[in-house]
Amino acid sequence: MSTCQIVRRERFRPSSLTACLTAALGIAIANASAGEPARSGASNKIPSAFTWLPQIQNTGANSHGEKRGGQARLATPHSVTSCADGFTPGTLRYEVANATSGDTIDLSALPCSVITLDPAQVPTPIQILQDTLYLKGLAAGANYLTISGGNQSAVLQHLGGGTLYVTDLTIADGQNIDNVVGPDGGCISSLGSVSLARSKVTHCVAGSNAQHPRGGGIFTSGNLSLSASTIADCRAIGINHYARGGGAFVIGSFSALYSTIDENASSSKYSDHTSQAGGIAAFGVATVQGSTISGNSSDINGGILAFAGGVIINSTISDNKASRGYSGLLSYGPLEVTNATIAFNTAGSDFSVSGLYSLGNLTLKSSIIADNSNAIGPSDLGGNSGIVLTGAYNLITSSTLPPLVDTITACPQLQPLADTGGHIKTHALSHTSPAIDMGKNVAGLVVDQRSFSRVWGADADIGSVEWHPTDVDERIMADGFDGVCD
Repeated sequence: MSTCQIVRRERFRPSSLTACLTAALGIAIANASAGEPARSGASNKIPSAFTWLPQIQNTGANSHGEKRGGQARLATPHSVTSCADGFTPGTLRYEVANATSGDTIDLSALPCSVITLDPAQVPTPIQILQDTLYLKGLAAGANYLTISGGNQSAVLQHLGGGTLYVTDLTIADGQNIDNVVGPDGGCISSLGSVSLARSKVTHCVAGSNAQHPRGGGIFTSGNLSLSASTIADCRAIGINHYARGGGAFVIGSFSALYSTIDENASSSKYSDHTSQAGGIAAFGVATVQGSTISGNSSDINGGILAFAGGVIINSTISDNKASRGYSGLLSYGPLEVTNATIAFNTAGSDFSVSGLYSLGNLTLKSSIIADNSNAIGPSDLGGNSGIVLTGAYNLITSSTLPPLVDTITACPQLQPLADTGGHIKTHALSHTSPAIDMGKNVAGLVVDQRSFSRVWGADADIGSVEWHPTDVDERIMADGFDGVCD
């Protein structure tokens, strides 16, 4: 057994902590327990339409009113004017401490680009006691203002039961290390819900020698909603226990709209503590639209783990890795996938499906599931025996489930994952792809994932991206030499 101890450090990448933990991690060979306490009231029903938590507006203070004693109260803005971390008026910590539930903390007037938390403050993370609070940065976007944990502590701890709204901010460099109580949320933790709009959570770590970390970037007991936001380069790392949710661990529902979950990881050392969900672990319904989940890794399920099932539409799940299996999308509940691309996910074992595996009933509509592989070859689609598989107009190159009658099995000729428009990475189609004009716009979408017209030509293309004449082929197809067809 490793005697490696987790210690605080100055930088996240590279670091003594990361090196120490990485050296201790082995190849996992057994699944961790799938059971996790479900949040009371979490629904297992697939929503018939996409609903998103309300987002704070770009301009002006929060105008949402809260009722106190039966009377409506107009929310109060609190302006942060100091870049220091302390309890003097104008500092972030002071303004949060003196706010009332429903108020807005406005950081848009700051003269600096970074607020770094002072480890001398006890507790170091910003504690948010209000049920609902709005943190608002510059309308120009997340890249202009960062709240940093300085690789010394977590950044935001929301102890209220409502929703913490974060808009136009980057939350970064959080480190939540706890060897006694399992750490939840490397950068953000919430006893309620979290909603990110045009924001980024990045370079965060939740780690432990003795307990199982949950949520390298974000942990929430309620719901997590992303709108035009990113969770990237976050880690959940365990030694003597499994870790879950390298990007985020969500006990309630998860929704992502035009967002990116990228290069996150969960990892553990011992085979009987197999880590899961390098990207997202969601115990409520997962609803993903116009988003990309890519480059995440774990022992089991590198991309997204959806315990209650959900809806994937106009989205890409690509290049996720699992040392054991189920590297792209693993769903325990009923799942509907429409106009999506699930490709180039890889697993290190030879027993598991790498692209999409469902334990609940599955509906596939106008989607590409191809170019996924495990240790012995192509491995795109699978599920428990007895599940009901329905749908039409798909391109699937390998499956352990009985194929739908009109499924195309030819290689989709996908281009490399890149910013092909719309500021979210996608796989464009080659101009000779068999997916062109062979799908259906079954969801009535106006645009594809990159915000181009959803239908160009005789009919919609299969997958998340519609081919347009302005697209240029960037890659010659591999024709199976690398174990997959593209």
